[in-house]
Amino acid sequence: MAHDQALAKVMQHLLKDDTEVYKQFVENESFKRFVGDMVYALTSQ
Repeated sequence: MAHDQALAKVMQHLLKDDTEVYKQFVENESFKRFVGDMVYALTSQ
């Protein structure tokens, strides 16, 4: 749960810099899952 909240916060900040990435994150479920899985893998090591 905390992971999802942190990821959402980062993506909101990213919106300011790259609207296309944010749009994909919000609208594309497979992209959102990919990013979430990647971030989780990187932070859980």
